[in-house]
Amino acid sequence: MFAPRAVTLIDGSADEHAQATTEMLDWGVREVARRYDAKRAAGIVGAIPRETSRRKGSGFHPIYLIIDECHVLYGAPHPIGGTKDDARAWRAAKKLHDQARAVNVHLLQATQRPDDRTLPARVREGAHVRCALNVPNHETAKMILADAADRGALPQDLRPGADAGTLVATGEVEDIPNDQAFAIVRTHYVSTNDAYTVIAQAMDIIRRCDRTITTGQPTEPEPTRALLTDVATVLDGHDKLPPPTSSTNCGHAGNQHMAAGRPSNSPPRYRTAESRSENAASTDNPANASCSLPMSTPHSTPDDQVPTDPTWGRP
Repeated sequence: MFAPRAVTLIDGSADEHAQATTEMLDWGVREVARRYDAKRAAGIVGAIPRETSRRKGSGFHPIYLIIDECHVLYGAPHPIGGTKDDARAWRAAKKLHDQARAVNVHLLQATQRPDDRTLPARVREGAHVRCALNVPNHETAKMILADAADRGALPQDLRPGADAGTLVATGEVEDIPNDQAFAIVRTHYVSTNDAYTVIAQAMDIIRRCDRTITTGQPTEPEPTRALLTDVATVLDGHDKLPPPTSSTNCGHAGNQHMAAGRPSNSPPRYRTAESRSENAASTDNPANASCSLPMSTPHSTPDDQVPTDPTWGRP
């Protein structure tokens, strides 16, 4: 299903798939480091406008690393999974939680079997947004939603099937009222059959925007203006600004997400894939990328084109 839209898709639950997913996370950590270096080199301080991340060749287009059934990853044998200090999976995930969103790299994880072994505390604590679909009991709800489960959040009351797509969210969620710990969110549930249509629409938009999905690095990145140089030029009394010089800008901040539970009519899957646009200015070519949530399809908006198709929606 996701193969046309994703750069790389890892589909399976064996140890080799867990290792491939960990390599994807490690690649994400290296990409975050590259973006921070580029940000410093360009003299960028503070938040970056969304338009900059969408600019062709900027190298700061959105990247989504999506891991479905993440309990398979964290439950894999050491040194991939587990909770030991040198376990590779949780260490990479924590680094992404701590730094990735500031440079437009986003990690999403989903599981229907959360516990301390298969969803380590250091992974849970780093998630900026936490969401729970139907879960079996209060203990599971508290593991996902933390203190919100003691302040009225009751995802265990959601009805399997009838409430498909409804979730309880906490964390950095804009729609949470003041003095409230959570919000009940009704999402657009996409069935497996409908997901094929969504992917087809996404590919059609990319084609109409004259884009392709590739891991290649642009040979000639589009130059962007060095704003501080322009200011210095104006202060020196020059009437005309020099032509833009090549520099790098970074994308806007996003959020990391963690979801638990799943609609009862959604079959279990463990998939990995990375959504990237053609303009990835990366020094590494990832062997593996990211994976797909059960209720959403991975996508990244082309970095210089905002689709206007009314059928386009957020996953």
